[in-house]
Amino acid sequence: MSDILHWTRASAMNLARPGLWLELDLCEMFMSIPRDRVIPAVQHLYLKIIDIPRQNRGPLCFSISKDGYRKRDFVGSGSREFFFVITWADIMHFVFLSLTIDVFYVGASSIFRQLTGLPTGGSLSGQLASLFLIANEIGTPFPSRHLLPSLRYCDNYLFWVCAEWIILFEHKKKDYPCPG
Repeated sequence: MSDILHWTRASAMNLARPGLWLELDLCEMFMSIPRDRVIPAVQHLYLKIIDIPRQNRGPLCFSISKDGYRKRDFVGSGSREFFFVITWADIMHFVFLSLTIDVFYVGASSIFRQLTGLPTGGSLSGQLASLFLIANEIGTPFPSRHLLPSLRYCDNYLFWVCAEWIILFEHKKKDYPCPG
């Protein structure tokens, strides 16, 4: 919650103004992400990451401690004697396999194949959905006077709505009633 408070204080909105947080769940997000755009989105983020100055300018890789002690894991190439070194090529292979193999599931006594979107329940589906959305959100002007200040976590958005906007919306709604 402290991150939300810090972000809101730093944004154009001020929590001192009356308002409330609204949550929006992206309905069927995993099914609506175009599978053929996931790999380009991940590659786009990779290009953004390698442009960031870092101490070691070697290829981007991740070293995972073989003894399972997570505090020893780091970004960079470690000794293969003590670390599993995962390269960018390895990551892209995992992404490809997730998009092509995790698509099968069992329902009752039949095997089905999911043809659209990210594999539902796949081992990387949540992470790939987040990476896809991050790649598409880069450059979006948040906060802006034209867009509601928001935060996203997986398939949920959290919006800060001022009381003035709620009153304005209620007033406009009377002018344009919903049909039916």
